[in-house]
Formats: sequence, structure tokens, C-alpha cells
Amino acid sequence: MKTITFYSYKGGVGRSLALSNIARRLSELNKKVCIIDFDLDAPGLQFKFNNDYILPEFKQGIVDYVYDYSVNGAIANSILPYKYKLHPYNRTFASIDLIPAGNIYDNEYWKKLSMISWSDMFYGEESNGIQFFLDLKHKIVTEIKPDFLLIDSRTGITDISGITLRLFADEVVILAVNNEENIFGSKMIIKNLLSKDAALFGKVPKLNFVLTRLPYTDSQEDKSKKERILSELTTSIKTEIGLNDFVINVIHTDRRLEEKERQLIGYSLEEKGVSISNDYLKLFKLLTSDLLSEKELTKLENSKKAEGEYVKSTQANDSLIKLKHIKKALELEPDNANYILSSSLINYALKNYEEALKQQFLLLEIENKNGEFGAMVRSNIAVMYLALNNVDEALKYVDEQINLEPGAISLHAYKTKSVILRRKGRQDDAKAIYDLILDEFNLADADLLNSRADYFRTIAEWDNAYDDIYKALEINNEHPVYWSTLSEINEAQGKMSEFYLNLSIALSKGLKLENLETVKDIYIKYQNDEKVVDLFSKYGIDFEMIKDL
Repeated sequence: MKTITFYSYKGGVGRSLALSNIARRLSELNKKVCIIDFDLDAPGLQFKFNNDYILPEFKQGIVDYVYDYSVNGAIANSILPYKYKLHPYNRTFASIDLIPAGNIYDNEYWKKLSMISWSDMFYGEESNGIQFFLDLKHKIVTEIKPDFLLIDSRTGITDISGITLRLFADEVVILAVNNEENIFGSKMIIKNLLSKDAALFGKVPKLNFVLTRLPYTDSQEDKSKKERILSELTTSIKTEIGLNDFVINVIHTDRRLEEKERQLIGYSLEEKGVSISNDYLKLFKLLTSDLLSEKELTKLENSKKAEGEYVKSTQANDSLIKLKHIKKALELEPDNANYILSSSLINYALKNYEEALKQQFLLLEIENKNGEFGAMVRSNIAVMYLALNNVDEALKYVDEQINLEPGAISLHAYKTKSVILRRKGRQDDAKAIYDLILDEFNLADADLLNSRADYFRTIAEWDNAYDDIYKALEINNEHPVYWSTLSEINEAQGKMSEFYLNLSIALSKGLKLENLETVKDIYIKYQNDEKVVDLFSKYGIDFEMIKDL
């Protein structure tokens, strides 16, 4: 296990954000990572992960663990009850183990923190604080077994920062902004860490100094300013501390962080020249290069190129260009589930249904190995079989999806199943699904209201048909299909003025040729009706196209 402590003399320098970016990249490489929030007075490391990882509810953390020892003299048998998993939305990443500060929403957290006597733990007559924290580190090593332990340290020069810097760390990242207070405090902690007398067990951690929030661009003038600042600061530290070798690393500022602070280390965010994304990647390589194998370094390069192709795919407007880039991404990372999924959906959009289905079955194999995809793949398979008009296989997989996600959570699956049942001629069974969702689950879903209105049209229950279609239009009066369903109910009752009017509205709102496939027989009857022919012609649809559906 390699332990890296992230420290800053003052807050607001991007310390926690730097840690979270390094943790994310290790997670991407499927390294087992444990992080600890030791910034107990200003906790909240978990918030740096809420865009890319699913956060659990934190009931206790390191404060509770230390409190029981400091106040009650009790040492927990295990660290595992204080550890929580952050599950990534990107299923190719590994989860991250987090030992939080505690339940910071509970007043009990702050009460416990105030009652911990750090002084007694380390300087009392029978103090065993060092042994207590060594035992904690042993528990992390033996129970969590991480490849990397990343610690977000308390600011200032305190007992807690001493624990995280001297007792735990193999390597320390000291972050500071370029002002007198930050530089003074950073020099103090560097001197302290390099002192043989201050080192525990004769161990001096490797030091990495990072100057953050440098607001410079790629212009020559700004480069010169930055070089002057780095040169002056390097000379100052070398002179005052007596270091021959001292390198200052840089993390620039980024305007995107002024809008919303978030992780910015992904390959998709790399840019030419000065960029915070490249800065984080340089820091990552600095901290991990001694532990990465040639295979992992190759994977890093391939991932970099593959994600670049993936981003080009997402940014392209043309589906064929999207497919070209995602194919290149898959050549570099053929087992990347997100790229397989993206390729499948692009192929589906291009009506390459067989290829799209083949790729969904690849995802199903991945799901069977690690249980990460669940109902989503089965839903896609059902929809793709439906596109291939294989309604029996479509029904099989949509039923599997509903079994995995019973109840109202499977709304999309129920919708798909109702379409399959109607395709199979099982109208009453489809209607039972509409009733289940709309009445028993009490969900006002416009699509299902529209479908049930169409069902009532076919059995001439006019009041029910109008009731449902008007409810659907109340929810969304911009959906062209709802207006065409209303026009079809009008037509079935012989209300021709309303039929023409609502068909005109449907076409004006974007009714497409494919929307008419299941009801084409209604419209074919009007191939000699001048009003209907003119309406369709106005929006680029002729009756030969409808007949060919």
C-alpha cells in the first residue's frame, strides 16, 4: 500500500479537488483506492465525487472511530463499519473506499469532534495515540487492502496534520497558492518534515510541492510571468531550507471551476498548452509512475487515445461519423462497456439492428460476470428484437427486465411490453398494463394515456378515449402523436372538421412518416381526399410513402 497525504497550510487551494482527481484516475485503472477525510473541521471530501460516483448515506466516520478511543478508551475491532463504497457511474472504473469524517449533517458529529482531546492522546502520562493510529493503519492494510491510501489532511500545523504527514505518509503533496501566508506555512511544514528529529521511525516522506491557482494562459507574456514566479520561489525555498534539488509543480486555474467545482482529470478534458486537466495528469504520473507496470502504462496511453475518439463520437452530429470514431475507440479498448454500449446505440439509430443486438449481447456477457448492467441491457435487447419484428424474443427479454425491476420502477419496460403485446394482437393484455401503470401505480404518463386512448378508439369507447387523450395533451400539448391520436378518434366518429384540424396540428408539430405505421390503414382511405392529400404534401409526405410503410 502506498500512502499519499494531501496537505495545505491554508484552505481554498484546491487540495481536496487534487486528491479526488488522482483517486478518479486510479479508479479508472481499476486500482483499489481508499481515501480518508481527515479535514475534520471542514469535512466534505465526498462532495468532490458526487458527479461521477454514487454516494451512500454516511452514518459514521473517522471522528466516531477516534472519539470512542479518546473518550471511552475503546478501540473498534474493525475499520470496515466506518468505510463506505463510492460506486462509479462509469462501470469500467473501480469503486473507491471512503472513510469519511462522519455524518456531518448530525449535530452529534460536531459534539464528538469537540470532545476529542488530541493533546491527551499524544502528550498525556499514559498516552497511546501513536499506537492507536498505527493500529488504524494496520486495519486499513489488512481489512481494506488498498493499493493506494489517499489522505485529505487537516490544514495548519496540528496534531492531526502531524499524524497524516509523519505517521501515515510515504509521500506528501503540499499545495499552496502564491501569497505570503501560504508560502510561509508551506516552508514551515517542509522544514518540519525534513527534520530527522521530527520523523517517526527515521522515515522522511517524499515531498511534492504544488503551486495552485496560477491564472495563466499559453501567451508568451504569461509564460514569462509564471517562469519568474517559479524561479523566485524555487530559489527562496532552496536558500531557506537548504535544498539542492527542489521542483515546483503547477496546477493552473480554470474558469470552469468558477462555475462549478468538479473533477477535471479525464482524458476527454486534455487540451494543448496550459490546462488544469494536463496539470492533474502530470501530478498523477509523478505520484504513481514508480508503481505502474508497462502494461498499465500502455493502458493509460490507449485509454487516452480511446477516450479522445469517444469524445469525438459524442460531439459529431452525423451518425456515420459517430460510428467511425467509436469503432476506433473500441479497437483500442475492445472490452470497454461504455464504448460497446455507445456503438450499439449508434448502430440502432442507423438501423443496423443485427449489429446493435450483437453488441448488447456482449454487454450481457459483461453483466453476467460482474452483475453491473442488470435491467438496462435486457431493455435494449427487447427494443432491438422489436425493431427486427421478433416479438417473442422481445417479450422474453422485457419480462426478464421487469423481474429484475418489479413495480413502477420498470415503467419503460412496461411501456415496451405493451407495444409488444399490441404487435402480437393481445390488445386486452396491453390495456391491462396501461391500467396497472395509470391506475394502480397512479402515474400520469402521457405516452400510456395516448396508447390507452388509441385502444379505446379501436373498441369504440369514445368517452374513455377522449378522457385519456385530453389528459395526455394536458401533460404535453407539443407531442405530435397525441394530436394525431385525437384526429384518429375524431375520424372514427365521423367528426371530419375536427379530424382535419387536429391532423393539421399534428403535422405542424412534427408528425413523422414512421409515426403512421400502425395506423396507416386509417389514412390510406383518404388518398383521394384533397384536404388530406394537401396536408400531407405540405409537410413532405405523399400517399405512396404511407402505403410502403
